[in-house]
Parts: sequence; C-alpha cells; structure tokens
Amino acid sequence: MSQTMQAVSPNSMSANSTGSSITSNKVPKITRLDQRKIDGRAKKLALIEKYKDLLRVIKIMERYHENVPENGSKKKKMPLARDKLQKFLGSAQIYRRLPNITEIMTNEEIERIIEKQKMKMIQGVLRGEFPEFKEKTIQLERLKRLKKEQNGELSDKNKEPLRIMRNKLLKTHKNLQTIVNVRSVIKEYFDAIIKPLKKSFERYEQTTQAYIKKNEEKKKTQAKAKQAKDAEKEAKKKARAAEREQFTKGVRLIKQFRARQRKLRAQEVKERKKGNEKAYREKAKKAHKDAEKKARAAEREEKAAKRAAEKEAIKQAAILTAGRQMSSKNLAKF
Repeated sequence: MSQTMQAVSPNSMSANSTGSSITSNKVPKITRLDQRKIDGRAKKLALIEKYKDLLRVIKIMERYHENVPENGSKKKKMPLARDKLQKFLGSAQIYRRLPNITEIMTNEEIERIIEKQKMKMIQGVLRGEFPEFKEKTIQLERLKRLKKEQNGELSDKNKEPLRIMRNKLLKTHKNLQTIVNVRSVIKEYFDAIIKPLKKSFERYEQTTQAYIKKNEEKKKTQAKAKQAKDAEKEAKKKARAAEREQFTKGVRLIKQFRARQRKLRAQEVKERKKGNEKAYREKAKKAHKDAEKKARAAEREEKAAKRAAEKEAIKQAAILTAGRQMSSKNLAKF
C-alpha cells in the first residue's frame, strides 16, 4: 500500500502568510508480489531458526549420553518432554562448532546437515555405553591433533578402524534403548516444531509461484492485446495512405486527360484554319475516340485500385479486430 508524506519547507512560517509551500514525497508502492516475497523470507528465516534449535538439541543429546559418571553409577534418564529439554538450550559452550544453516540452502542441503549431526549424536551414545569405543575415539582425536600440529590431516586409513567398530556396534545393538530414546526425542521435536513451519512455508511458496505464473500470463495477454491494437492502427494508417495515393493518381490522370483535350481543341482550330475540314473531322474523331478510350481505361484503373485498397483495409481490420476480441476474452479470465 502506498503512503504519502508531506514535508514542510524551512520557510513555511513566512510562506504561510503569502501562501503554503508544501511538497509531497511519495513512498514507493509495494506490490502484492513484493509483499509476498517479504513474508515468504520471514517464514523461511523462522524455519531456519528452528532448524538451528534442532541442531542444538541434537548436540545436547550427544553430550548428555556420552558422559558416563566415573563411579559407574547410572545417570538419570534424560527427559523426553520438550518443555523439560528447554533448560539444556542455554549452554552456549557446546554450540561453538555446530554447522551453520543459511537461507540460501536447499532443503536437501539442510537435511544432509541434520542427518550428519544425528549420526554424531548416535556416536555420542555409543561412547557413553561402550568404553572401548570411547577410548578408540579419544585415540583418534589425539592423532588428529598431532597431524594438525604437523600441518597434516587424518587419512581414511586412520579413520577406518573406528568406523568399522561403530558400524559393528550399531548392527549388534540396533535396538539399544538409549538410541531408541534419542531418536524418539528428535522425531518428536521435528514433528511438533519444524514440520508445521516447513509445511506452512512450502504452501506459501507454492501459492507465490502460482501467483507469479498467473501474473506473467496476464502480462503476456495484455502485451498481445496491445500488439493487436497497434497492428490494427498500423493497418488503418496504411489503408489511408493507399487511399490518398490512389486519389492523387486519379487526379493526375484527370489532369492528363484534360491536357489532351486542350491539345485536341487546339489542333482542331489549326486544321480549320487550313481549310481541311474533312481531314480534320476524321482525325479529330479518331483522336477523340482514342482520348475517350484512354480516359475510360484510366478511370477503370483508378476504380480497381481504390476497390483493392478498400478490400485490403477491410480484411486487415477484420483480422486484427478478431485478434483483439480474442485477447479481450483472455483478459476477462483475470
């Protein structure tokens, strides 16, 4: 919706005595499509924030389950309810190395990040449940730091033993209750928090795309209607030009005919003066017939050209009028 703001000039106090000095500054109008883009971005940003919260929850689950007390006592079962999980969201220390999710990412990219973090969470559970796996992980981390100090990196050969151990534990303990619990928490959080926002955003985007398509089709129809109207104007212009040309040609032929008639009359006077009345009559008769024949031919040519120009103008106008009527019918749909 456009808004108008009025600004009073610095000299308004003195201007009021002689006349107002007010200028209007119009704020650019925000179109419906622009507003939809603004609202759509806001929805996506809200969804991304909840994805980031999900990453934090996953990291909390990972840290909570990997830290088993040294005395071997069983820790209290982690609460599954979302409202009880909220108290864990305040610890910023464990979020330092979380991957970043941005609005330019596709759904597939975001889902890959989530799945990767979920696997890290499961590995955290395994470290808490199986000391030998935790020890193997610590050894790999030490090697990683050593390689980094030497400006090197871990190779796949270095990582392979831990990967084999992890896959074996997951296969052997696939129904481990702790793993079932953490997966249940993540699914509950996703279904309750992210899924509704995701569906709302997708529906909004579909509606926006449908609106864009409809708007583009409307513009195309309007452009075709304008093109047909312009073509009709051009056809009428050409028809008028052709009509003027034929009229000019007819005037020229008439002038030529009259010039020949004057010439014949002059010749008649000359022949009479010579006293050759019979020869004059024959010659005049013949010349008169020839002149009449040429005049009739010129008149027929003029009429035929005029009829052709009129017929072409009518044909072009009919075609373009039909095109404009068809475009108007298409526009009526919108």
